[in-house]
Amino acid sequence: MNKVGTEKILAIYWFAVLFIVAAAVVYMAVAFYGKPYDVRDIEVNLLINQVVDCMVDAGYYNGKNLNLCNLNFDVEKFEEWSSEKGKEEYYVEVSVCGFELEKGVVGCDDPVPIGNSILKQDCEIQNGGNFSVCLEKSVYTIEKGGAQKIIKIFAGVRKTEKNVQ
Repeated sequence: MNKVGTEKILAIYWFAVLFIVAAAVVYMAVAFYGKPYDVRDIEVNLLINQVVDCMVDAGYYNGKNLNLCNLNFDVEKFEEWSSEKGKEEYYVEVSVCGFELEKGVVGCDDPVPIGNSILKQDCEIQNGGNFSVCLEKSVYTIEKGGAQKIIKIFAGVRKTEKNVQ
């Protein structure tokens, strides 16, 4: 009939449960905030979408050159990043080709590059990891006169110091 000991035993279980919950919260916080999330895949897709938005209006090729798209490759100041020429964290290359149903892709313009061209070589070695993340897409469009065009876009994002550990 003496129930004094049961409260002491329950207190041990109560502290054990509290310790387990606290350890789980700490583990989840360290797992979530412990290393940066690599968003370079998203950045390279957004960069390509920005180029397409600049060169295509309502489905029609507007004749704009990549140099007229006003892309800003200045990045935040982080460690040894620099926006000096040749050290940019981004690269975009666009070429516009004609397209005919019978022949396919014909008569491509010379590619117009903007940014750090070393990133293209980096992507040829390996895509991802401690290397740059690159993506190449083609967009089908037409001119107002009805001529069919294919816009080939190659984009790369480096940012390995901040996104990769």
